[in-house]
Amino acid sequence: MEREAALLRAAETAFLAVFVGARIVERDVQLGSGLRWTWLAVLSDGALCAVAVQVRGRGALIWRSLDALAELEEHEGEVRRTLRLPPLSASSPAPQAVLIVEFAARAFARRLELVAAARVAGYRLLSLETRARSEVSLQAVSPRPRLERAGSQWQPNAQRRAGSEGIHVSKIDGIVERLRRLDSAVNVERANGATLVQVHGHELARLDQQGDACGAQVGPSDEVFTLETAADVERFLAASVERYLDLGCWTGAEGGAAALALGEPLLTREELAAFRELA
Repeated sequence: MEREAALLRAAETAFLAVFVGARIVERDVQLGSGLRWTWLAVLSDGALCAVAVQVRGRGALIWRSLDALAELEEHEGEVRRTLRLPPLSASSPAPQAVLIVEFAARAFARRLELVAAARVAGYRLLSLETRARSEVSLQAVSPRPRLERAGSQWQPNAQRRAGSEGIHVSKIDGIVERLRRLDSAVNVERANGATLVQVHGHELARLDQQGDACGAQVGPSDEVFTLETAADVERFLAASVERYLDLGCWTGAEGGAAALALGEPLLTREELAAFRELA
C-alpha cells in the first residue's frame, strides 16, 4: 500500500507539471462497469481529462480506456453536473484520457501508436534520483507523442460531437492515413463515395460516405461501424488492426490466416504475442 501511495503521489506531481493549469476535481471515478479512473481533472481549456495510473501498461489497457472514454463522453453532461463543473456546450473540448504507467509493455506502446494516439496519451513515469535530489517526470510512450501540454494539440470536439453534422471527407482522409501506417503496401481505391482499403490484395476495410452519414466495415465482416464520434473511429481502427494481424503480417506460422505472410515480416512471433496480450 505504501508503494502504491508513493506511485500515485509521484504520478500526480508529474501530471500537474506537464499539464499546466490542470486541476484534479475527483478521484477514484468509474462509470458503469468500465475502467476505474485514478482521477478526473479539468484542463486549462476546460476539457475533462480522465487519468489512469497503473504499474504495468498492457495492450488491453488501451481498449479498456477507449471504452471508458466513450462512456465518459456519452455521459459528460451528467458528470459535469454531479461534480458542479461548468455545463457542457457545443464548443466544449472533447474529454481526453491519460494513461500513466511505471512499465510499458511493447503491446501497450504499439497499440497506442497505431490506434489510440489521437484520443489517449500514454506516459511512463520516470524517476531520477541523485545524492542531492529526487525528481519524477512523464516520458511519452509513443515515439510521436501528440499530447505534450494541456490544450496544445487536443482538438475541440465541434466535429466529434457532430452526430447531426456527420463525419466529413477530411476525417475519412485522416482515418485512411492512420491505416496507411500499418503497412507500406496498403492500397486505397475510391469510387462513388466508397473508400476501399486493401493490403497485399486483401480487403482490410471499407468506408462509405452518403451525404453526412459515414459507415465502415472491416474485411468480410457484416458489422457496420457508424462513424459519428471519435470513439466510433477508434473502435473501427482497433478492429482494422486486428483484421490486419489476422491476415498474417508475420512469417513462420503453421497454417491459419497468419501463414499468408504478407510481404516482409512486420512482427515476429514474440511481438505479435505481446501485441495481442491480455491484461
